[in-house]
Amino acid sequence: MLGGGPRTDLTRPASTAIFAAARTPARSPPERPNPTIAALARPFATVLGVSTSVMLVAALLLWARSGFETPPYVFMRGPWPMVAFFATGVTQLASGLVLTIRRPDLPVGPLGLLFAAIVSLGALMNALLAFAEQAASVPLPPAWAAWLPS
Repeated sequence: MLGGGPRTDLTRPASTAIFAAARTPARSPPERPNPTIAALARPFATVLGVSTSVMLVAALLLWARSGFETPPYVFMRGPWPMVAFFATGVTQLASGLVLTIRRPDLPVGPLGLLFAAIVSLGALMNALLAFAEQAASVPLPPAWAAWLPS
């Protein structure tokens, strides 16, 4: 059944029927956004966006200060895992901000921002570990910095 009735014209190709069905507007009622979620979306995006940006910049500075050393993890070889951390953090931050600001009623935007914050925290702790190998003293014990992103 297509378009509410049986398909009687068997001479036209199925692709024509599919395109005709795609042009037919949906008849579902419009959803109303939740005003509580929409009201909290912009402050949530602001707080997570700023904190994630600060963590990414601090991680990049610490990692650069260490001479772009590889953090002491078994699975990290060379600079590419840290570059992947930064790329993931920046792309998730950008997509989470766009989704949260454009569509505050959808939960996927704040979830993207939360994921970006967690990835940025991991990048910051890995950069601190790379810096701890080169520096004489660090503000956070390396054991905590190694445990947190694991």
